Amino acid sequence: MIRKVVSGIFSLFVLCVLSYLAFFVPLGERTLAEHVERIGATPEAEDLGEDAQRASERIEETVRDRLEEEIADQ
Repeated sequence: MIRKVVSGIFSLFVLCVLSYLAFFVPLGERTLAEHVERIGATPEAEDLGEDAQRASERIEETVRDRLEEEIADQ
């Protein structure tokens, strides 16, 4: 039990350190979070997001169709 508590505290500490580094420590002119935000705003990243959304919609349709077929077969 103590091992789980220590592990949880250590995980929380690591998360806090990584969050601090990502949001407050500059890498060049910007922080890591600002770099990621700017990369995400590029047209290429927006295209990728749209492609991923269309792919997830196709997967959802496929899964829904297969489930309906399974239910109809029973």
